[in-house]
Amino acid sequence: ANGTIKIYSEEGFGTTVSISIPSVEVNAGKIKPMWSSDDFSGSGRILLVEDEQALLLACATWLRSLGYEVTTAENGEQALSLFREAGAHFDLLLTDVVMPGEVDGIQLAEEAKKHDPKIKVVYMSGFTGLVASETLFARDNLLTKPFRKRDLGRIIKANIHTSPSNFKGVEADVQQDTKVST
Repeated sequence: ANGTIKIYSEEGFGTTVSISIPSVEVNAGKIKPMWSSDDFSGSGRILLVEDEQALLLACATWLRSLGYEVTTAENGEQALSLFREAGAHFDLLLTDVVMPGEVDGIQLAEEAKKHDPKIKVVYMSGFTGLVASETLFARDNLLTKPFRKRDLGRIIKANIHTSPSNFKGVEADVQQDTKVST
């Protein structure tokens, strides 16, 4: 209430739009966030594999802000070389399903489990029809793109320290936060 919108247009010169919204004093102590990073914070070593640079950086930043140690790779071949390094250990592999190169996310997960049978795997994909046909929900986890920081935090925390029989998939929640997609 009490706001205004003014539009002035003149042919050959353009249009100016002015919006006035009155400020409202709010007691910040009464505002309760819908969720907090603490809800999904944790610890553990994660290998994040994603060929889309923007999503790779966003996910790495989000996971680090939640307390995880993150190593990144831009494709399956790069990730496999990290697994083969002496002393390399990861608690969880977070990988895109469809990536360029000879090794996709499914093949990468199979190789990772040969290296470390205890590693947890979470897949990311925007191609949910293709992924569903691979029955990944039964084997591991799927985070559908686009997703939010909250979705990422929830699926990682739910799976990084659980036994394989307790894996939980997460469909992206579309109610708040910043979406990331490739």
